[in-house]
Amino acid sequence: MITKGQPKYLERDGLRDSVVEIFYINPIYRVEHLVKTILNSGDMEDFHTIPEKGCVYLQNNIYRIQVLEDRISFNNIKDYQGWQNYGPFIQKIVRKVLSLPEIKVERQMIRYISMYPEVSIFDKLNGKRMELY
Repeated sequence: MITKGQPKYLERDGLRDSVVEIFYINPIYRVEHLVKTILNSGDMEDFHTIPEKGCVYLQNNIYRIQVLEDRISFNNIKDYQGWQNYGPFIQKIVRKVLSLPEIKVERQMIRYISMYPEVSIFDKLNGKRMELY
């Protein structure tokens, strides 16, 4: 078993958010069409749209969805909602987008974001600290 360089145990995970991104090959659909498809996927009445250059955000008081021509990303607005709620929400929308002809998944990614305001996190890591700036 390799233990060198692994973090020491922390009392709690500090999980605040997870960002899920689905990258897809999309040869024909514009962002506006993808947004319309998502909004018609059901239970989206409380989402409002926030247009930005090259993308549209769909947001309610729980989730934010960023829609671009080549990917869609999801994250929590406030506290992490737990995978039992977050997972089915993402699944419903991704399945709706992937039901469009010509769209194929290229890759998927998930990032977890944790906060430890009461801990000096670098003191909990084994190994060397690297200065980034």
